[in-house]
Amino acid sequence: MGSPICVARKRLDFIARPGDNSPPRQAFAGALWEDVPVEELIKQIGVAVGVEENVAKAAIGHILGFLHREFPDGPVAELLDKLPGAREAIAAAEAMPTDGLAAAALGGLSGLVGGVKGDVMALAGKLSGLGLDMGQMQKLSHEVFAHAETLIGKDNVDKIVAAIPALAPFR
Repeated sequence: MGSPICVARKRLDFIARPGDNSPPRQAFAGALWEDVPVEELIKQIGVAVGVEENVAKAAIGHILGFLHREFPDGPVAELLDKLPGAREAIAAAEAMPTDGLAAAALGGLSGLVGGVKGDVMALAGKLSGLGLDMGQMQKLSHEVFAHAETLIGKDNVDKIVAAIPALAPFR
């Protein structure tokens, strides 16, 4: 199906033939999937969110880094293990300087709020520093969680969201 460097899944749309009234065959919650290289995943997320690939890659690194800091074991560790290059993306994202007044403001507020909610605000500040608006952040998070479901399953993604309730609106 795919080469060893393939770590993503791409949804294949079901197209019925004319006159075919049978229900579509379903896999992975109603979609058929094929392996896609990481570079293609970054492109897909970039297009879906409306950002350049380097921004998509950095944003994905920030999200994965946040998940790893908040829930380092269990499903997040499994996700990072099944996504070669994830730890490198986290390190690269963390090494990037963030620019912008919004990033600084949200990062500063995160210290006042504290805890996971403060960490979510710090993440929002980093993503804002990359130039993402709130709508793009929500779309990015949705895409990352959808991809995570293909790698570790819906139940494990549910465990991550349950452990970090502040993520629920971004799923």
